[in-house]
Amino acid sequence: KKAHAGAMAAYCVKTEHRYGRGLYATRCLDAGTQVLKEDPLVYSLSVGAAVCFSCISESRGSPLKKCLQCGSVVYCNKECQANHWPQHRLECMGLASMDEGTRANSLKMRLLVQAMYTHGVGGDMHSFDGNECRCPDVCEEIDSDLNGAEAIAHKSVPKLAPLNRDVGCDLLRKMMCNAFLIFTLPHRHIGEGIYLQGALLNHSCEPNCYYLFEGKSLVVKTLKKVKPGKQLFICYVNPLNPVEHNPGAIWCLYGFMPRCVHCNDVETDDVAQLEELTSLFDKKDWRGAIQHFKQPYKYRNVTSRIRAEQLHFMATWRLNEELGLPLCTKPVLSALDRYERLRRTHQYMSPWDMWFTMQELYSLLVIPLALQRVMAGAA
Repeated sequence: KKAHAGAMAAYCVKTEHRYGRGLYATRCLDAGTQVLKEDPLVYSLSVGAAVCFSCISESRGSPLKKCLQCGSVVYCNKECQANHWPQHRLECMGLASMDEGTRANSLKMRLLVQAMYTHGVGGDMHSFDGNECRCPDVCEEIDSDLNGAEAIAHKSVPKLAPLNRDVGCDLLRKMMCNAFLIFTLPHRHIGEGIYLQGALLNHSCEPNCYYLFEGKSLVVKTLKKVKPGKQLFICYVNPLNPVEHNPGAIWCLYGFMPRCVHCNDVETDDVAQLEELTSLFDKKDWRGAIQHFKQPYKYRNVTSRIRAEQLHFMATWRLNEELGLPLCTKPVLSALDRYERLRRTHQYMSPWDMWFTMQELYSLLVIPLALQRVMAGAA
């Protein structure tokens, strides 16, 4: 057992047979407590991310300035560019030699270059031994990323030692199941990073923690009160989509068999019903989706019920929009209230709700509906 002194003893690292290594609360943590704030071991941002590649701040007033050599990364000022140069030098000329399509899909390659050629990183990533992607279908993808990483590194710094393909393959598999997608709010992916402490957080579909980013720093906070000695969990998949709760898929990608109730209790019939409902929704057959939802089928799994309620509500809203009806009709409000009540009862959303497929819903509907309700009450 190892306590973490940098977070006021909020957690310790402990190994248990059932979960392997994990983070455990060392004291009572109230909801909203910051448990962890960690800078990445290495990180790489997507080409086209509209943030400074050094301080991860967005343009405020003056436009961000491009690197003159590759034209692919941007900075606030010369100071930020100088701070980022030790990292960017490993990829600059490689990016300059790529076509636009390859450059746009180079994130994994560039992250691998940083992991391979940044001093000490490979050794630190030994902590992920035994926890790598086991999916047999990624071999071709890994080979392509290795070729791309090799080209980037040696076009940028020709004197670098040749890339060891066995080590590179091992690092890629570890990155696939341990890297975090870095995002800004509202939820917009801008890159990936390796966080040694954050990667120790285990998965649950009923998590007691959530995470977000301050710049490139990973911040983990509690969703609800956590008692001393309890393990800290985040959710690796979208808890509103039971189709993702497949133990085999999670084993392939993350290297473990999920033990939470919902991952091991996704009913085949539920998934079939949801796929049919989703198909109708994707075809914009709003009436068909609403009628399908009203069939006398009872979802066995709570995540299935929540997802079905969400699709029913959104189909009702879209149908009203298509017919030119007001927002606050009884079917829309009824579907919204039922969905929101179920969602909150099972705590499937963190305070930053847009993380779970809800950006469109909250920006286009919930806020306008709330305003209309306030205005109706005032009248």
